[in-house]
Amino acid sequence: MTADNEDEPPLDELDIEAFTAANPHDKKPRATRYAFRVNKKRVTTTDPNPTREEILTLAGFVPVEEYRLRLKSGKGDPVEIQPAQHVDLTQPGVERFVANKLHVQDGLSERREFALPEEDTAFLNGLGLHWEAVNCGQLWIFVRGWSPPEGFEPGQVDIAFDVTSYPAGVIDMAYFSPAISRTSGASIPQADVTVEIDGERWQRWSRHRVEGVNSWNPESDSIASHYGYMLDWFKRELDR
Repeated sequence: MTADNEDEPPLDELDIEAFTAANPHDKKPRATRYAFRVNKKRVTTTDPNPTREEILTLAGFVPVEEYRLRLKSGKGDPVEIQPAQHVDLTQPGVERFVANKLHVQDGLSERREFALPEEDTAFLNGLGLHWEAVNCGQLWIFVRGWSPPEGFEPGQVDIAFDVTSYPAGVIDMAYFSPAISRTSGASIPQADVTVEIDGERWQRWSRHRVEGVNSWNPESDSIASHYGYMLDWFKRELDR
């Protein structure tokens, strides 16, 4: 499909996600209005090159400074859109946007109530997400505003890891808030238990390592390796 033919009249409205699904490598044709999703909300604009602030405002995520905005494009992780940055909606691969509210606890964006090994702190910082180390009787790492892979919803969740026994002991399972489900409607086994952590309700994914197959090794395993282990759960779910 040719998208650069200026002789053709513009479309009345172009759904950029539907166009990208059918034409992932093509620039989008001109249109009077461009429709796209921010999380689950569908909005339209006449501007093919809106700013981060305009996108958030259109979708009702205001005040805009309280929200993070990411662009979902292709199969990679969503990319954060910076303040005042424009997004060319006509570019190949542009699909939709993900917005999540920044977390504030007692005037601070992140709680650090216990220390972690330096490599874990570096890994968590490298995720580009807000994270917290919270002591509420047990020791928890909370990663805020994580985007599950395609095939799962909602668009953003928080992750909790119980690190009470770490680093000497194993990190086991993971917890999500709000609960994650399959967009296909298929059930997720061993993910039907809800627990309360730090005053919030969390969905527990009961996944355990198998001794001799993927045993926890305190000399080489870490928060980073458990995070990678967690990502594999989602791949296996889609392969079922």
